[in-house]
Amino acid sequence: MMSRTHKKKQYKTIALYFLLVSSSIGMALPCFANDDNEVMPANKTELSLLLGNYSLSTPTSKISAIGAFTVGFTYRFFERISANAAYNNLMTLSGSLTSIVSGFDLGASYCFFTCSAMKQKLSDAGLVVSWSPWGVQLGTGFAARSIQLANASVGFSGPYIKAVVNYMLADRFKILGAAQYTTMSNASKSITQMTFQAGVGFDFGENVYDSVHK
Repeated sequence: MMSRTHKKKQYKTIALYFLLVSSSIGMALPCFANDDNEVMPANKTELSLLLGNYSLSTPTSKISAIGAFTVGFTYRFFERISANAAYNNLMTLSGSLTSIVSGFDLGASYCFFTCSAMKQKLSDAGLVVSWSPWGVQLGTGFAARSIQLANASVGFSGPYIKAVVNYMLADRFKILGAAQYTTMSNASKSITQMTFQAGVGFDFGENVYDSVHK
């Protein structure tokens, strides 16, 4: 079996490789911003709500069920690069509503195509907001989870990778589909979590042009 130290080195290598590839793609893509015709996201932030299926796996067992609930928050630093935070809750929906796993994610993502409406300055007197329907975000980060057992709560933590597809319905509303793979461990055990979810997103926090851009 592969050692935990070797696994951690692999995850770090994957994360660094992802960031390197994202940066290279960003440099290769044409830059839309310039002094006379600047483009930027129309809204700085996004709130999302997702619900779907999850599976939890250990070396000896696996459970799958519907009940993966996520509240996500995205802050856009640039046109394509964002910081992401999320609260996750895995629940059992049969019999009574019971939380079995909960915790937080913190990471970053890179946008391909259009992940939000874009605001473009046409002149000193005019702005235009436009968007294309489809967008894809690829992200990575760190996850922490608390698993509720019969008489105690056990903590796990580790890296995750995530892909999100969005379809813009309007300049602020979108439909989302997401898949996330998380590997976590503590001093004695390891566990993997896979989720497939769908939901909605809402953009807010309008970007404005200040005197620097005029």
